[in-house]
Amino acid sequence: MSPDFDKFPKNLRYILIFAVLFIIIMTMLTSASAGFVVLIAITGIAGIFFAFNTPINRIIEEKTSSTLTIDERILDVDKSAFKLIRKNYYGVAFFIIAISIAIFFILLFIAIEYNEGDIRLFIIPFAIPFIAYKNFKTKLYTVFMRQFARVNNFKFYKKDHFKDTHGSIFSRGHSKRIYNVVEGSFLDYPISVFNYNYTVGAGRNKKIYQNTIFSIRLNKNMPHLYLDNTSHNKALYVKKGFEIIDLESTRFNKEFRLFVKKGRHIPALQIFTPDVMAKLIDLPGRADIEFIGKNIYIYEDHLIGTKQELEETFEIAKYLVHNMDHVLRSMNYRDPDEKQWDLIDDKI
Repeated sequence: MSPDFDKFPKNLRYILIFAVLFIIIMTMLTSASAGFVVLIAITGIAGIFFAFNTPINRIIEEKTSSTLTIDERILDVDKSAFKLIRKNYYGVAFFIIAISIAIFFILLFIAIEYNEGDIRLFIIPFAIPFIAYKNFKTKLYTVFMRQFARVNNFKFYKKDHFKDTHGSIFSRGHSKRIYNVVEGSFLDYPISVFNYNYTVGAGRNKKIYQNTIFSIRLNKNMPHLYLDNTSHNKALYVKKGFEIIDLESTRFNKEFRLFVKKGRHIPALQIFTPDVMAKLIDLPGRADIEFIGKNIYIYEDHLIGTKQELEETFEIAKYLVHNMDHVLRSMNYRDPDEKQWDLIDDKI
């Protein structure tokens, strides 16, 4: 049975071609012994055979060859990644490991035979499986978010589609990227959830932050408030010019810190009533919440990769929508910066 090259993932086709050519060229250049050539040949052929005969048809390509559609519901991205590799992608995994081993022995042969080579090159064969797994897991996050959209009858956009970036987090860092965007509505209020990456620093001091963010679009401006969940130790996104206020609930003050602009205490008390504080304490999510302009942002300081956590954060969003719908009907708030926000809204 001949291998079906068209069903092999497009990005791995290039890896296969490059790896085979690399092995052939390096073998010729090193004038390796016949035994070494046979070892390389057996490793390469076995890897190709298993890779092409893997039942990849269980992972159906949709729209583009780099997009995966998986039949079963993903409950946990980490656990599903290993499970799917064992179940559907073992041939590809074997091939990648085989190529990595072949490259390792080529580098080892060069180092021993010719006493040449940079020891840093030995990172390559170990990095290849890691990069391949990370690439597969990234695609699995896309499938995970698409499934969430489908279950809730929301729309899904793989690339940057969300433009309502007024939150404090969006002013930090550089190399910003919004992806895996899910959009829908609840009680006629638009809701979006997406993954967001940004980078702080450069070179050795560079650090990449990954977040899952929920966004709720209101029909009125709100006071700028930032509710920090004290269960994490990450840096606050809130800007200068804010102060912490204590609310009536002692337990709430232990679990959260509420930042408000100076002189804006009364609107904050209208929003964070005793019932709201009690509900936020009971809800399982551990995210930060920001009210700014006509938007509410719920920040998770990592990529949500489990169905349970995503649904828990969604429950926070739905509760805020339900509660704010009531608050907005009874609240007559006008922020001095309202004209600024209306001007921004007109540009969107």
